Amino acid sequence: MRSNRPAAGSTKQNAVARGLELAFQLEKNGDLPGAWDAYQQVLRTDPRQPDALSRLGIIASEKKDFSAATLYFAEAVRAAPKNPALRTNLGIACLRADDPKTALVHLRKAHALSPRSAEAACNLADCWLQLGKPQDALKLVDRVLRAEPDNLRGNLLRARILVSLGQMDDAEAIYRDLVAAGAGLAEAYRGLASVRRHDRQAPELSEIEALLQSSDISRPERTDLCFAAGKLADDCGQHERAFSHFAAGKGCYESKFDISAYSELVLGMQEILTPEFFAERRDFSCPSDRPVLVFGMPRSGTTLTEQMIGSHPQAKTGGELPFFSHIMQEFGFDRQRPDFFLKNIGNISRRDGARIAEDYLAVLRRQSRSADRVVDKMPHNFEHIWLIALLFPDATFIHAKRQPMDNCLSCFTNPLNEAHNYTATLDMLGRYYRLYDRLTAHWDAVVPVTIFNSRYEDLIADPERQCRKLIDHAGLEWDDACLRHETADSSVRTLSSWQVRQPVYGSSVARWKNYREFLDPLKDALGDLYREK
Repeated sequence: MRSNRPAAGSTKQNAVARGLELAFQLEKNGDLPGAWDAYQQVLRTDPRQPDALSRLGIIASEKKDFSAATLYFAEAVRAAPKNPALRTNLGIACLRADDPKTALVHLRKAHALSPRSAEAACNLADCWLQLGKPQDALKLVDRVLRAEPDNLRGNLLRARILVSLGQMDDAEAIYRDLVAAGAGLAEAYRGLASVRRHDRQAPELSEIEALLQSSDISRPERTDLCFAAGKLADDCGQHERAFSHFAAGKGCYESKFDISAYSELVLGMQEILTPEFFAERRDFSCPSDRPVLVFGMPRSGTTLTEQMIGSHPQAKTGGELPFFSHIMQEFGFDRQRPDFFLKNIGNISRRDGARIAEDYLAVLRRQSRSADRVVDKMPHNFEHIWLIALLFPDATFIHAKRQPMDNCLSCFTNPLNEAHNYTATLDMLGRYYRLYDRLTAHWDAVVPVTIFNSRYEDLIADPERQCRKLIDHAGLEWDDACLRHETADSSVRTLSSWQVRQPVYGSSVARWKNYREFLDPLKDALGDLYREK
């Protein structure tokens, strides 16, 4: 006799379909917590359901939890490996999680699965650019633009690639064409403002201010436009006007920084990481002298320092390598929640150290197999110097330092991403700077390596003398190429792209005095670190 009971597979499929429909509707209505729970319920029925996994990755990305997003997208890709959209989502999440190497694997596969897709080609090109391979990125983008000359993403990306290569005039031409066409205005205006120093007649400033009156622009667009307007007004010497735009740009930051938790982190590291800590772990060291660590606050001269050393024939620039940030995450490093990390900090084993050292040297080999020195200029490595010094006592350590008021003002007047949300207010920025200063002073006192403190003002005042000191500290013979850093053919992928393509200039020294009347909260927060000179 035939049973009327539905097959188990059919029941499961119906449950999954109903669950997805409910989750989609909740997500559409803006109930992300409800949608999250509904997608999780789908996974309890079918743990490999690719749509549920993908949507959870998207929600995690919207919350800027890119570590979680990569996990969900990776599971979705395992369930549907030939789906180019899932490969793309995973690759982009890896990029946003500062893991361009893994991103490259998936974005290459997405491009292979959709070879005619301009979007797939641009995603891959963006990844090549982040990996410091601008020529590879340019080939892909040019292929897109030959087929689609008006492709907005392609044109904006091409301009960014040209900026990284120092081809500012060509990049400016693209930005001006886009502005004239009314396309991608926020990013185009921001790019146009950044490619050179503008004169006192910059007509774009009024155009941007008119756009800012619109209520139809998104938060990211408003942020771009505010910083573009601030840069133009600053170039024109209109400092009050500039400051109002910079403050508005910082006001667009969504997330808040927990300065109390960060203070707990810094104080905890000082308490645990003592001379005895390093003495007990002398056998963790790796003998390589290839790494050159250039670290400090953002906007402290790390890029200029990197370019000077990287212009040496026996050195190679590596850019901002996120390696140690990722390693610290393995140990629970979290600026907002320090407890777990502080408990784990002493648990690193000799075996862990050997693995980490070899993995880092492999990263440097990917930058160059022949260079005697490879420069890693990740500014926030100042938080991780304890581990780097433990593993690489023969490496070169250079702390880029800058007058505190100038350093903080530059952080405030530049569109650092929300990983730097301690720059959102002058008070927060000043308090953060004090903790940075405290932590780096602690490294000077306890780590078993020599840290060269390179002052930005000395680098500007006497470039050759200071550069010779840097090269000597890196264990290299002097070469005059180090003074021609602005003509180097290496790419630059930071906010300093324009500046480092210029001969050394002093206009950024004591720049804070132009904004003196607006900076009382910063002065108060810096306390005894505030000084006129």
